[in-house]
Amino acid sequence: MSTRENCPQQVKNPFKVRSTAPLFFYPMFHPGKDMMTRDKINSFIGNLQNPCVPSKKAEIYVHIPFCDSFCHMCACYKTHTPRDKSILARYVELLRREMDYYAGTPYVQALEIECVYFGGGTPSTLTRELIEELITHTKSRFNISGNKEITFEGDVRTLKDRDRLEALRRSGCNRVSFGVQTLNKTARKLSGLVPTLEEIKECIHTLRAYGYKINFDLMFGLPGQDMDIWKEDLQAAVELGVEGIDIYETIVYPTTKLFQLRHKRPMADGGQRMEMLSFAIEYLGTNSFVQKSKAIHEKDGNEFKLLQLGHESPDTVAIGDSAIGYLNNYAYRNVSPLTAYMNRGNHAPLPLRLGIELDKEDYYARRMLILPKILKISKSKYSEEIRHYRDKVNEMIDMNLIEEDAEYLKLTPLGKLWTDNIAYELIPSRKRGRMWKIMY
Repeated sequence: MSTRENCPQQVKNPFKVRSTAPLFFYPMFHPGKDMMTRDKINSFIGNLQNPCVPSKKAEIYVHIPFCDSFCHMCACYKTHTPRDKSILARYVELLRREMDYYAGTPYVQALEIECVYFGGGTPSTLTRELIEELITHTKSRFNISGNKEITFEGDVRTLKDRDRLEALRRSGCNRVSFGVQTLNKTARKLSGLVPTLEEIKECIHTLRAYGYKINFDLMFGLPGQDMDIWKEDLQAAVELGVEGIDIYETIVYPTTKLFQLRHKRPMADGGQRMEMLSFAIEYLGTNSFVQKSKAIHEKDGNEFKLLQLGHESPDTVAIGDSAIGYLNNYAYRNVSPLTAYMNRGNHAPLPLRLGIELDKEDYYARRMLILPKILKISKSKYSEEIRHYRDKVNEMIDMNLIEEDAEYLKLTPLGKLWTDNIAYELIPSRKRGRMWKIMY
């Protein structure tokens, strides 16, 4: 199924086609051209042997691929939680080994880690002991000082477990995120969402008692979800009283079960989904949520540190199977599936599969793509990149997608509805073909 679709005539459309392939990461990897050869691995490791001067702020991402059940629309790399818990322990052991290697390099030692994000998959499938071991080890090996933001993703069925929550709190976790997607029972069933509404409410109540900042995801365009149901979802989500709500469009990736069922499940068309997105931005805004990025809406007064760091286009130390990172101008992706990560043995210092050393054009593109991701960029911090893209920026100003003042380039209200198209326009033409080949 194409990730670009024709737009209905009734939708105000500054582009011929609407992109629905979000750019999670740039540059995109090509499985044939970007394999990590021995020479490329040596070059990548060599780049880490000198400290960054001056020191830079950075983030850590740790991927936990295990899930107790698979949602029909999820295209993230994942695998079923094994019954043999020794596999979980072995995986955490390999994560620690990978962390130790990076933490031993001069470049990473000089980075100031501002936030840590444990994503997946479902990190909360780990046992209480493994959760505490993993977070404690992460904090001990990297330059993480003070009360930094540590986010842990999970499933409501395991996040409401008090033993796990105690382990998270003892380890220093202060923010929890999970997927709700929809609160409509019929739409949940059609999307393979197993947790019940009662479990969701119980989880939020328990997390609140432990003092965590709470964030969850909602999706629009799900099977069986029309505008009326979407409005009910948003109203119910606001009433749950969480600090953050992320809004994502349903994309039918070929690797998902939803792709197999796409002709059997009623789904909103492109024009209807545009209306859903527009309504969500407006509704959340009137309920004291501030749109901080394409997807993220934070309760007024709350700050997501990882998002704040995004303004700096930071380095990312990525750990775990399939994890994607960026260090010292080198983008990399780890091996997958899980068996490849688990069986790589002791001879390979890092589980690298793909890598790209960015040239100047890629570097400019990566930094300019911050604009459609977090809606604005500082003209002083990004002056060189803006000069490089000035003609394209002026073109999108004329299209009423971008506005400019003395300090910032910002997306207009119309631009916030077309973030993926804006991203596509900012990618070098020689790389655009890769954007539609999302790899999992």
